[in-house]
Amino acid sequence: MTSAERTAALYSLGLAIAAELCTLEPLHPWTAVEPTEDTYSVYLRNAGQARIYLKFDSSKGYDLNDRVLVTGYMHIGKNGQYVEVYDRGADDTGWNKVWAPRITTALSRGPVAIAKDIAKRFLPEYLRVFALVQAKVQANADYDAAITANLQRLAKVAGVTVSTEQQRYSEVNKSFHFRVGQRYYDVTASTKDCSMKMSSLSIEQAEYIIRYLRGK
Repeated sequence: MTSAERTAALYSLGLAIAAELCTLEPLHPWTAVEPTEDTYSVYLRNAGQARIYLKFDSSKGYDLNDRVLVTGYMHIGKNGQYVEVYDRGADDTGWNKVWAPRITTALSRGPVAIAKDIAKRFLPEYLRVFALVQAKVQANADYDAAITANLQRLAKVAGVTVSTEQQRYSEVNKSFHFRVGQRYYDVTASTKDCSMKMSSLSIEQAEYIIRYLRGK
């Protein structure tokens, strides 16, 4: 099987499986996404960011392609990063790392049976784990937004403009520096407070700050 033939066969299978899943769960339809180039896998997507990936697999031997491997998508972090999530243990103690499930099924069963297998064996756990992923992404976004709001609030007082663009490793900007006279100061914000580096203060400035902190 050439790469073009494999891609065409996978997409055709994806279309048939998506149609059957829509019959099984009409309120939560899935759509097969047409590949733009030769590929080893195709995916189905729903109205959200969830994806079901389909790939040919072999029960034995190389390139037998007699089975279908079904996996789930969890790369919805910043810049398409994989999102790692944890779930509380069955005994309600401790936390365990969880992954999207993986199942395989015989290609000979046909798309209708494969779709039913996906709906029964794959989707319930995948959508549960994916909900944890979405919750973590939202929590991270809220965390970054709180830092940005605090940083901008302090920057306004300092009379400077700060960048809100992502920094290295997709981190939100957390700090800025400003100048008063010949002295420079660094400010780093968090979600609830901030730190200021004041390497050079006059005695009068230090007295004012100390009195303010002591409420005098």
